[in-house]
This record gives sequence, structure tokens and C-alpha cells, in this order.
Amino acid sequence: MLLLGTGMPALAGDVPPLRVSELLGEARRPVTLFESDELDPPQLGMSRSLGDASLVVAAEARGSDADDLPLGKGVGTRISASETLAYDSNVFRLSGPAAARAAGLSEMGSWSSQTRIGLGLEKSRAGQQWVLDYELGVNRFGSFGFLDHSTQTAIGRWRWTAGPDWKGELSAERREGLDDFAYYRNQRRSVALTQQASGSAFYHLGAGWHLGMQLGQGSRRYPDGARPGNEIDFAGLDTVLRYAPESGAVMAVTRRRASGNYPNVPTGSGALAETSFEQDELFAEATLPLKSGTRLQLRLGNVSRSYGRYAQSDFSGHNGLAGLDWQLTPRTRVSAALRYDTEPAQDFVSSYVAVRGLRLGSLWEYSPKARLEARLEWREAEYRGDPGFGARTAARREDKGALAALGLDSDVLDVALVQFAVLYRNGQKASMSTRSGEFVTLRTLRDDVGNDACRFFYVLRKSDQHLDFDLDLAKSQTNENPVYYIQYAHARLCSIFTQWDGDEANLNKADLALLTSPYELAVAAKLGEFPEIIESAARELAPHMVAFYLKDLAAEFHSYYNAERMLVDDAALKEARIALAGAVRQVIRNGLAILGVSCPQSM
Repeated sequence: MLLLGTGMPALAGDVPPLRVSELLGEARRPVTLFESDELDPPQLGMSRSLGDASLVVAAEARGSDADDLPLGKGVGTRISASETLAYDSNVFRLSGPAAARAAGLSEMGSWSSQTRIGLGLEKSRAGQQWVLDYELGVNRFGSFGFLDHSTQTAIGRWRWTAGPDWKGELSAERREGLDDFAYYRNQRRSVALTQQASGSAFYHLGAGWHLGMQLGQGSRRYPDGARPGNEIDFAGLDTVLRYAPESGAVMAVTRRRASGNYPNVPTGSGALAETSFEQDELFAEATLPLKSGTRLQLRLGNVSRSYGRYAQSDFSGHNGLAGLDWQLTPRTRVSAALRYDTEPAQDFVSSYVAVRGLRLGSLWEYSPKARLEARLEWREAEYRGDPGFGARTAARREDKGALAALGLDSDVLDVALVQFAVLYRNGQKASMSTRSGEFVTLRTLRDDVGNDACRFFYVLRKSDQHLDFDLDLAKSQTNENPVYYIQYAHARLCSIFTQWDGDEANLNKADLALLTSPYELAVAAKLGEFPEIIESAARELAPHMVAFYLKDLAAEFHSYYNAERMLVDDAALKEARIALAGAVRQVIRNGLAILGVSCPQSM
């Protein structure tokens, strides 16, 4: 991926306040398989090579600085503007050209530009400083215009001191930004709104030593409603020991405890989703001055995360960075940084991602108020771990004695152990006891909810996972019921064909190149996953993978149907859309047939 942006390694002299990316990693995503909008799910051990390069032209105009004003007599101002031209060779973070073709893309990369205008206000008085910053950004993509968006960022800070030994900061931030497709793989624009408040206090122990704490909390939301299951509330606490001698070096050891909660994750029978996590980090970092303004930055640490529902998703790993910031001339700086990070990235077959990266940057100050920056960055992401949703083979027991005794081939039998099911009716747990002989038979359950719901709900979990069977949900005719949701999609597809007066035999000649909307491409990408899903489900003895896939496919189609007209006036476009609808109908039929679930043509 080639990208032109700002970005030198951060070599700040002070320990920075908490930031969202530091607190939670780059990905803050629950696994909501029934609301999934995956474009290209990673495979175990698969790497994605990402690269970017960017060029930034920036200018800043200053009024009077607050420090130059008499105490309490005025406010310093800053007005800034920048233009960033970038080329990203892998916008949607696909695994390769084959994945791009499956998604209906003719190319993987795109030029983009970002225009930013900012206003800053500062006021200082008696060792206190108040800062307000506001920035408006307009982002444009050359090849993928539907990603164009505008953003706003607002930050307020109060940097305080109390006597000779205490200092700290209180801040509040509101940021908008496009999600990174490395963690939210789809072809839909989704701008996230992140709000955060943080505070820090440091005490000077003497001889350059400081001890302090940093506390932060906040939330991430999607105003467009695109990803309710990915919305999060988070909080974190840092304990920091810092050493800053007169040489200009800065060294610090930080212990971080963080937690997160996903308030809008579906938790019933229709989803496998994490609802909360606890994260623990320990890292050391140092900024070491060399000569002539050159600085070296080092960072090494460990991170571990545990989830609230599925222990298989827990992970731990290392983080590291080595960066050099070289003052080439009084007006020119160059930088280089190597990084290795372990970050959460839950997906269908992974629970975390190992990111390796190289970044090169340069900065030329044309004048005190204008500069030119360039950056080249390469990244590779390797998806690892077991999310506990079928990526690993379930524990199995081979019970072959009976077949061998009958003189039959015992190798044809492979039994996957299944845990007890708990039934819920009217929100209450149904009373069952093997000791007292109080239980509900499968026949009774089938008579109550029907064969389709019974079969489907029983394959919604891995064979070694606990099953909560919601009787009311299984009988409901709502989108929350996965069986009804999928069957309704098929009935809707059949209705389209009933209204269409064309010949299905001609659909193989449809011009599919006319399908260019994000919704159409998302449906096409999801269809391309079907063979792999079937293969994986058979290999892992995991039919629930088929159930999840069908729900995801139905969701993509419903979104498409609600956003676009199928029977348009343009004959060629109509035929292409009908052909796509026919493919969805066939895949749903095939998938439900594998699960033994009926496929009604009307509902």
C-alpha cells in the first residue's frame, strides 16, 4: 500500500496522556457474526501486506502566543491548513488480487486527498495553560468516491501545576474518523465518533524522577448506525514511573489496566459475541538524545487480554518499536521506525493480529509557518489465535466399539460431543433435572417450535459450547429470529422473480460489470465466500459456520434490497441485478438444504 501522510515517530519528551489507540489497540471489535459485514475474512496464519506513502503540505499562521502576553491579558491564536496527497495500494486491506476480484473490484489501490483547516486558542496564567483546538477535514478518494467524507476534531486541555512538584493535565476530545478496513473489512463508508476524557497527575520525586497516574474513559459510536455491535465504552488506568535527567533523555515504565464493554452486542441465540474484556499491559519506553538534535526512541512491552464470554479468544503478545529521528539540517529532519504490535482483531477465524511495519519520514520547514512532509510506510498483518467460533477443531471422542462389534467399518463414525442445552421460556429458565426425571424431550421441543427452528438453533454453537435455547425467539417472526430472517430473505427473492417477466435462462449473459454500488459489491463478496465456508465446516465438523454465513448473507441482501431498486427501467442493469439476486437465492437454498431446513417461497 503506498500512502503520502504526516507521521514521524512520536519522540515526545513527556509521557503523553492516554489515547484511544493506546488504551485499546487499533481494533475495538466484538464478534457479532449475525451482524457481520465482512468482505474478506482472514484465514489462519494469513498475512496481509499493507503499504502507504503520503505527502503533506502544511502552513500555520500565528497570532500572539499566550506566553508572550501579560498574564491574564490575552489569548494566543493559531490558524493552520494542510493538504495531504496519498496513494494507498490496498484500501480495503484485502489479502490479494483474488480477494479483490471476489469482491467485484478491478483495483485495490486509490489516490486520496485530505484538506484540513484548524483553529487553536491558548491562554496561560500562573503556571496554568488552557488550550482549545478545532479542526475540519475533507477527505476525497479518487477510485472509491463513496468513501468521501468530512471529519471534525475538537480538543480541550488544561495543563496545570501545583507548587514545584505537582503537574498534570485534564483533557476532553471528540474525534471523527473513517474506520480502518484492516479491522472492519467491508466496502462501506463508516465514520466513527470517539469521545474521551482523561486526566493525569505527576509528582516530582527529585533528581529527575516522577511518579504519576493517568486515567481515561470514553466511548466510540457510529452515528450512521452502521455497526451498533461494534460500539464500545472503555476505561483505563496507567501507573507511570518516569525518569528525565538533565541530559534530555526520557525513560518511563508504565503499567496499564483497561476494560471495555460493548453495550449493543446481541447476546441471544442469534450471535456469538464478546460483550466485555479486561486488558493488562506493561511496557518500558525511552527517548534518548544523540547529537545534533538526533533522537532515538525505544519501546518494549507485553499486552494480554481476557474476554468475558469465550476464553478461547484470550490472547497475549509483545509490542516493540525502534525509531530514529535525525536532524539533518536546521530545517530538515528525517525519521525511520520499525514496529511490532499485538492488537485485538477478532474475526471469524482469528482473535488477534501481529503487525509488523516500517515507516520512513521526512520534514522540511520552508519557513517557521510552512513545512513539507513525506512518509512511506509498509505494514504486514498476520491474523492469529482461536476466537472459539469454529476456527479450531472441536474436542472429539471416537466411539467405535459398537460398529466394530457389528463387523462394520468403525472409521465412518466420528462423534462430536455436545453439551446440555438450557431452555428459556418467557425469559425464564425452564426447570429440568435428570435426577428427578424432569426434562423436555427433543420431540416435545420440535412440536413446540417446529423442525426448522429446532435444527437451526441446535447448530448455532460449536459442539463443545453451551447452548441456550430461547423458545420464544425460535417461534417469533422477527429479524431477531435467524431462521425467520434467512427464510424471509429467500421468500423476498422468490417474490422478485415472480414480478420479473424475464427468462432465467438468459441470466448467464447478464453484464455483471454494471453492479458497482457498495451494496452490490458486498453481496458479491459474501457469495464468493460460500465454497470456503462449506469446506471449513466439513473439515471442522462445524455446521454452525454455515448457519452464521447464511445469516450474514441474508443481512447483506436485505441491506441491498432496502437501498436499491431491483426492477429498474434500465434493462441491462435490471438483468444484472436479477442475476445477482438469483445467485443469492441459490446459495441460500443450498445452505439451508445442508442444514436440513426448509426454504419457503412465500411467507
